Amino acid sequence: MKSIKLFWIASLIVVLSLACDMTQPAQVDNKSNRSGDTIIFVDNPISLTNLLARLPGVRIDDFGPNPQIYVRGGAPLFVLDGINLGRDFNSVQRLVDINSIAAVELLTDPSETMRYAGGSLYGVVVIHTGTFDLEER
Repeated sequence: MKSIKLFWIASLIVVLSLACDMTQPAQVDNKSNRSGDTIIFVDNPISLTNLLARLPGVRIDDFGPNPQIYVRGGAPLFVLDGINLGRDFNSVQRLVDINSIAAVELLTDPSETMRYAGGSLYGVVVIHTGTFDLEER
């Protein structure tokens, strides 16, 4: 009787662990680079807001039509393929075609953020379109 209970408990654990693995988003590949910043590679994004929500340290207020994005308590700087788009997420959301995004990068290290408009206390969200190679960074 005891061995049957152990068998069923072990089976249940295996099934639950497999189910948890299947609920993970398959289209997102998180990588960290040398300064501890995070890069997300994307295949089929739903929206820019949902994509940014996957970055660690990003807080989103109101997923409605005018969401606000916060990193470290303030609005981060948004950069699209090296072009500074400013801090207004709603403008960025209107400019960026979600289907053309290859990767999104969150820069929080001061040595990395200084490359963009004198740096940003609240971090820099870099959006890459086309192909993006982590090794080129």
